[in-house]
Amino acid sequence: MEPCTRRTRRGAKTPDSRLRMTVKCHNPRSASRAAAYALLELLVTLAVIAVLISVLLPALTKSRRMAQRAACASNLRQVFVAMSLYGSTHGGWMWPVAIDDANGFPTNLGTNVSPDRRWPALMPAFNIRVPANTSYSSSFGTFAGDAYPAGLDEAALPVAFDAATYTPRILLCPADDSPVEHHSYVLNMSLTDHRVRFGTIRLGRAGNSAEVIVAGEKRTHVRDYFMNSRAAPTPGTEFDRIVESYRHGIAQGSNYLFMDGHVAQKLPLSVVGQLDPWELPSQ
Repeated sequence: MEPCTRRTRRGAKTPDSRLRMTVKCHNPRSASRAAAYALLELLVTLAVIAVLISVLLPALTKSRRMAQRAACASNLRQVFVAMSLYGSTHGGWMWPVAIDDANGFPTNLGTNVSPDRRWPALMPAFNIRVPANTSYSSSFGTFAGDAYPAGLDEAALPVAFDAATYTPRILLCPADDSPVEHHSYVLNMSLTDHRVRFGTIRLGRAGNSAEVIVAGEKRTHVRDYFMNSRAAPTPGTEFDRIVESYRHGIAQGSNYLFMDGHVAQKLPLSVVGQLDPWELPSQ
């Protein structure tokens, strides 16, 4: 490009009627300065955006966790409503159990039976429609609506059945990503073991129903439907294996449903005595 270019135009009349000449010069240094300023402005803009993201992202993450925690608590309250309706027509039992006709002991309905016979599928309020003549196939054989074959080691059983069809969405915590067996909550097995129902007065060392846990949150990879406070010979191992203690954060812990219907966030150490108040802490 030439440093200067000339343009000629006819201007206003002058005494000598000469053509008015205009000269436009191109300065390479000015062009480079303009490009540098444009690049600098772009870098400053990107830096400002990066700062804003770093400031806003933690707040957005916190808000998301709070929303998930609130939705989880709402789910547990709806579970309690379903339990209350069930108890009003089933002798006070909070969830479906199988009664051994020989000794009268109740048995929980979890992974020891097929999905269509587990407690969520048998809760009328959940409105689960179980197809007639439902059967399931696995490497252990085919059976319809009955317990797993006798002598089968339940712990070795793979996830062979699709429980999603028989599990209501309120059993899924929004913070629990793809839980095994399609449920995020586990019930307190101690209540069944002690035959506790709605209206039970004797609750071990617990002062009242507001101090007894009914349900908590399970670890994503665990299949269980029930939790226990301990497992011999090491206290607490069963609880640690099943229960997700920090589903909603290190400082918040997890949500727990209590026997009086309220939901509270608890850290694992504060759960001691509320899961199984019939056991002494020293045992």
